[in-house]
Amino acid sequence: MELKNLHRDIKAAFEENLADYKDTVPHLFHHNVFIILGNGVEAKIGSLSSQFAHFNDWKRLSEGEVGVVDHDKDPCRANSGEHLQQLLREQKAYVFSLVQKFNQAVAPDAPYTQRDDIIVITDEAHRTQYGLLSLNMRNALPNASFIGFTGTPLFADDEITQEVFGEYVSTYDFQRAVEDKSTVPLYYDARGEKLVFKDEDGAQHSVADPKGLNEKIAAKLAELEIDDIDVQQRLERELKRDYHLITSSSRLGQIAEDFVQHYSQGWETGKAMLVCIDKITCVLKLVNALSAEEKRAQREHLNEETLALFDLLQKPDLKSKERERIKQVAAELLETLKAERLNIANWRDKEATRDAVRQQIYDFLYDENTGLPVNDYTPDEIPVLRDRVFQHVYRSYPTLPSPYFQA
Repeated sequence: MELKNLHRDIKAAFEENLADYKDTVPHLFHHNVFIILGNGVEAKIGSLSSQFAHFNDWKRLSEGEVGVVDHDKDPCRANSGEHLQQLLREQKAYVFSLVQKFNQAVAPDAPYTQRDDIIVITDEAHRTQYGLLSLNMRNALPNASFIGFTGTPLFADDEITQEVFGEYVSTYDFQRAVEDKSTVPLYYDARGEKLVFKDEDGAQHSVADPKGLNEKIAAKLAELEIDDIDVQQRLERELKRDYHLITSSSRLGQIAEDFVQHYSQGWETGKAMLVCIDKITCVLKLVNALSAEEKRAQREHLNEETLALFDLLQKPDLKSKERERIKQVAAELLETLKAERLNIANWRDKEATRDAVRQQIYDFLYDENTGLPVNDYTPDEIPVLRDRVFQHVYRSYPTLPSPYFQA
């Protein structure tokens, strides 16, 4: 099944997605019987070799009648608990909903429907399927069948999902996915042990695992997922001071700096994911950190573009005069590269231009007139800084102006 959003033409599912899958992962279709394309309003069915013109409309047979009817093609998406209850009692053919819509208390003797031909398909079945909301859902649909999909078993000995949904029907583990080349290998780099910070009592901790919190938080998260209560508030209450320790500004600041440094120096292309203890830490505190970065740029009297370059070039314990010199170098180097190299169309695709950018960065930083203070930087540091700056401009300036900095 390939499903698109309501506003997308169903033909896009065939021309964009299905065609790409057949080209890049053809082994997924070795045992395919038929294919369904849909967008929530209309649906079509066809075979693997069918052209789009030969995909036929997928329509519903009215009970007890022969023939095809299309009176129930409107998409059924619950927008509230009351609306969900109404849709289920109207015997719609399909209903889309979040488990949070089962927010109405349901007594076991007063279900929404007694139908026994309902199939509930649950994505992310390892989450939110064991608390009050899921109990409401099962009381509302006592005769339904349930099937769960999960790609994230949280613990090796986690049997809760199987207790709720039954034995695994099919498994596809990570090693098989790597062997099939449907995903890439996963490597672990223990970054956190390199970072330390002090708590309010002056005690020093590893950023990765202050006071052994990893095990405590894992156990508490497992409990809170089952209780189905606001995780952030419960974590604060249950872990008390430990929660504030792990989400302290100094700790998060060190992690953020290491994250940025690692990906700016070690990568030229690719994607990154940052996983936090909860949404509050990940979103709100990140927003605050970005706001603080903007304020820092103002304090340094630099725009954000130049500040990024300044951070790559500066080193600890520089005196005020040398810091001002580094700011000047960052600003002038960036303007020079923009004027002479980065304005060339598709410069990243041309080996000669890439080499010219590297060389120009090196020459600029090494030059006694334009470059870094000779008393504070050794010749051996220049190639390292050149590579650091090149990786930054390669990533940040595919075109001018940069799409990653505000004008």
